[in-house]
Amino acid sequence: MKLKPIATVKKIRADNLTRYKRPKALMLALFPLFLTLATEAAHMNSFVELLKFMAAKPSVIFFDVLVITLIYAAIMLISRSAAFSAALCSFAFYAFSFVEFFKYETNGMHFNIADVMMTANVVDIAKFTGFRMTAGLVLTFLGLFAYTSALFLLNVKLPVKKRFGAISGVCVLAGFVSFFAVKPVYDRVYAFFKVNADESYNMFVSDEKFHDNMLIADIAVSVSKQFERLLGPPEEYSMETVDAILRDTAGQTTKDGRRPDVVVVMCESFCDLRQIGGIDVPDGVYDAFDRVAENSFSGRAIVPTLGNGTVQTEFELLFGLPVKSLNNHFTPHKLLKLDGETEETFARHYGDSGYSSYYLHPYKRDFYSRDKFYSEYGFDRLLFAEDFDVEPSYFFEYYDDATVFNQILSLLDGSDSPSYIHATTIQNHKPYSNDDFDGTEPDYYYAGLKKTCEALSDFYDAVSRRSDPVIVLFIGDHFPYFGVESDLYRQAGVNAENCAVLYEQTYLVFANYDADFTLMPENAVSSFYLPHLLSVAANGVGDDFIAAMLAKIGETPVYTDAGKRADNDDELDILTYDRTVGDKYS
Repeated sequence: MKLKPIATVKKIRADNLTRYKRPKALMLALFPLFLTLATEAAHMNSFVELLKFMAAKPSVIFFDVLVITLIYAAIMLISRSAAFSAALCSFAFYAFSFVEFFKYETNGMHFNIADVMMTANVVDIAKFTGFRMTAGLVLTFLGLFAYTSALFLLNVKLPVKKRFGAISGVCVLAGFVSFFAVKPVYDRVYAFFKVNADESYNMFVSDEKFHDNMLIADIAVSVSKQFERLLGPPEEYSMETVDAILRDTAGQTTKDGRRPDVVVVMCESFCDLRQIGGIDVPDGVYDAFDRVAENSFSGRAIVPTLGNGTVQTEFELLFGLPVKSLNNHFTPHKLLKLDGETEETFARHYGDSGYSSYYLHPYKRDFYSRDKFYSEYGFDRLLFAEDFDVEPSYFFEYYDDATVFNQILSLLDGSDSPSYIHATTIQNHKPYSNDDFDGTEPDYYYAGLKKTCEALSDFYDAVSRRSDPVIVLFIGDHFPYFGVESDLYRQAGVNAENCAVLYEQTYLVFANYDADFTLMPENAVSSFYLPHLLSVAANGVGDDFIAAMLAKIGETPVYTDAGKRADNDDELDILTYDRTVGDKYS
């Protein structure tokens, strides 16, 4: 009688349950090594390069094998199934390797565990890369599939009782996770295996560190850094200390009764590449931007991130606080408590002054968990792509910046009270390629920049025609990353020593009335100061906190790790902790 496929597989597994003990033991022992080599080979896309790395850094390979062995063993003890554990580990590490390959090729930056923390899943990361299958990716996938299938058909199981296995597996997993939380321990382990665990403050150092470690060890180090970034109270934090900081500057701002509409536009990946010598920017790209700049206050702001991490700059503009004081957390808003209380944001600040407040972002509401956290920021409405009520236009797959500007104007038209609007755009996000675009990555980016500049100019004209007073801050969130083959920065001679220029954004402030820009600084300042300056330029609305932050501009104009570590400022650290995860004395 001919057996059906499922019945055949069951029979093979049953027959193999007590057979092939030595081959099974060998396959169990070799799997962590096989997965290590497959993971590294997949993103390298070269078995020759893998062999070179193994010869140059054998201790790092040993470390990688140890990491995978502990994860593999813990899952296998809990499930008692070698095939299940192998399949789970293979899926996770192959996915990491897959994304690393395309992320580095497309963006020129490497995957680490913070990416998953920022976006909640690997699919969101993959959204911003381009895909093409390679021989290395296919071969490693087939190898892992074959190995896992063999473990499944051989029916390899651990001969341990369920309760004992579960307890043992949880203990192994707990010990493994604890390793990353104990700095003296992991520092010694990394040093023993010659894993590069140095702190990196820019993409160039990060790239060097990655090539010292490769993927698995680099992910391990990034997990350790996440634990290092866990936030505790500053040493001098107390109600008395906070009161003393605020008292020193109390009363330096006043209300004068004017209440214009206040608009903040944080433009995705917008920057002025002309400030980097050696980059040949096509004629006409910034013409419309320059027209607006001639009729605006133009300043320089130091943003906390490069190439990604939009929510870091967004946090600074929404809270008026430095992410450096939060240990440069990749998603600073996720440190907040979500306790139902309104956070100390500028949306709340304007709301307390009688403003209607709106947050706009023409993308998915759950990206970076914005809908979940920003609902406690004090905005009257959060508008994501599906909430826009203006007819959208597109720059390839994304809502273009003109759509965002039109939505801002629509909100201003529909509000009976003065409005505070923060808009974070999406148009110029990666990837800088499309099947319908014939050109290089920089060509694609320049086309987007020009479109943004023209939309900004049209928005400036529309604001100028309005009868109600409006003041606008326009700034890019960060410089873009380009793929390895289109790396404009390295081609222009930018490196780890001189990359501070990549954190310096030109910002514009313009108004359709005679706004007072006397406090706007001529020198560069960190971006978290801008909402304080904008508030005073708009109508003098201030409080003790804003006064304290304005005073800090003179003492510490730049408090941002812009390519290198900046010295700590205790007062800024205390105020930031207090207004985010602290007791909110201020």
